[in-house]
Amino acid sequence: MTRHSALASFFAILLADFTVRTAYLAGKSPLLPVFADELGANDILLGAIVSISTLTGLLAKPLFGFLSDKQGRWIWLLIGTTLFAATPLLYLWVTTTSQLVGLRLVHGLATAIYGPVTLAFVAGIDKRPRAEWFGWFEFGRTGGSILGPLIAGLLLGVLGPAQVYAATSLIALIAFVPIFFLRGSPEAPPIRRGLPQVGLGMLRNRPLVTFGLVEMTSRMGVYAVKVFLPLMILTRGGSPLEAGLFLSVQEASSAAVRPFIGRLADRYDAHEAAAVCGLVMLAVALALIPVAVQSDQLFVAALCIGAGNGIYLPAGYALIARAAGQDSSGTAFGVVGALRNAGKLLGPVAGGTLLYAFSVSQAFFALSVLPLIAMLLLVGRQRRAQSVPQ
Repeated sequence: MTRHSALASFFAILLADFTVRTAYLAGKSPLLPVFADELGANDILLGAIVSISTLTGLLAKPLFGFLSDKQGRWIWLLIGTTLFAATPLLYLWVTTTSQLVGLRLVHGLATAIYGPVTLAFVAGIDKRPRAEWFGWFEFGRTGGSILGPLIAGLLLGVLGPAQVYAATSLIALIAFVPIFFLRGSPEAPPIRRGLPQVGLGMLRNRPLVTFGLVEMTSRMGVYAVKVFLPLMILTRGGSPLEAGLFLSVQEASSAAVRPFIGRLADRYDAHEAAAVCGLVMLAVALALIPVAVQSDQLFVAALCIGAGNGIYLPAGYALIARAAGQDSSGTAFGVVGALRNAGKLLGPVAGGTLLYAFSVSQAFFALSVLPLIAMLLLVGRQRRAQSVPQ
């Protein structure tokens, strides 16, 4: 693939993912809680409704990643885009909370497809996966995460929740343009002999198991902070705006460093070093959160958490793609993505348990150990790789 065609394919997949992510996240917050409340959902059911799509991804991502390895990426990108565009229309007929739960499971299939398949597509653009590609790709994803809730908030001022969902369907339709542009573009070849390492077979690929555990443990700490730190800010007398700004600064700083760090990691072939640095920064930031809350240095903590995450992510994705190889990168990103979703689900549970049993300082110190565990796993993997005779 020439550099021109590689760039064209990359921007097409970036635009498609940005568009559907904007539409999907417009339907998640603040729209979904408002819609569920109108249907009479209590607090417990509301939490289940919001998180159920994450469970779908946990179970389905490895399967869709495997199928994209076997059948090609484009067909699954088309199926995922169709789900993103068609599913929001079904919210017009939802009248009960049980129907909403079922529909959220179906809607989660769209993200379960796009998650591993788009990353595998990006990995296949170059013969040697580049962290910089992943950095810019995640930058675009963050843009969708910011724009989607803003669009939903504006539309809720003039439309009902079900009608806003229908409007997000129109946004997702735009993604068909770049997806059809990608038809026939070079991608990782479908597997014709044998099966990729899937399910229990993935356990034989130790680097991928390591990366999956790294993703799970590091996400646990990050998502515990997302849930409980806003509550801590409000409890000490802070405003909802301050809580929202903390999360926004965290996301913005993470997005800002990803392409830059990805380019440096590629240039100096320092992907393992970048990933380790990011995890250490994340651990230090988590440990210092109680001090930041007391000393009004919350935005410093937000910057450090975001930067740590942003330093780790593009380098980590490049390492995953290289460990898997192009023929099974979809399966690899599916399995690692499933473990990442597990971290998203377990993190708030672990954080709540720690805050209930210990002081705030002790709880966040314990959470800071999780990225350190991930870092040790990564360093151990690197040393084992270096000890293998060439």
